[in-house]
Amino acid sequence: PIPRTLEMAVTGIREMSTIQTPPEERHPVLTYVGPYDDKQVAAAIRRELLRDGQVFFVHNRVESIDRVASKLRELVPEARIRVAHGQMPERELELVMRDFYQSRFNLLLCTTIIETGIDVASANTIVIARADKFGIEGWRAVDSSPGCIIAYADPELKCWMPMPRAGDIAAALPFDGDEKELFGSGI
Repeated sequence: PIPRTLEMAVTGIREMSTIQTPPEERHPVLTYVGPYDDKQVAAAIRRELLRDGQVFFVHNRVESIDRVASKLRELVPEARIRVAHGQMPERELELVMRDFYQSRFNLLLCTTIIETGIDVASANTIVIARADKFGIEGWRAVDSSPGCIIAYADPELKCWMPMPRAGDIAAALPFDGDEKELFGSGI
């Protein structure tokens, strides 16, 4: 609905309103866009784990999500990883999500099922693998998840978007740089 609503606002069919200030205690999401690098991904995850936080790792391909879980276990052996996706039986998915909420593990490898926001106060970092496969609306929905998560444990919310050829993708983004942290900037 975002493109349709935007078009209606631009053409004058609907009025457009803007929010000038963030909600109380809402912190900006630091967004990093760059080429995929195992060391950088591992460092981003470890940084969050060092503060006893939790990480969302979005991999939006169910058929290869278990291979990604294995690779993450090799990269960050200290991470306690569980997988969640929409093709799981409902009860199993519910248990995984509840366990993440209760901090029984610290890295949720999932598809975009988290895009509506999940109330996990200790999850301040999200890594979006192959962000080049998402449209702008998809980035916006998933990138904003840590902000929707009511993450007050650490004022720095982080979104990492590693992709194969970041230069091409970054050129298409609505900002001009690798990092954005102001409200309303970035995607």
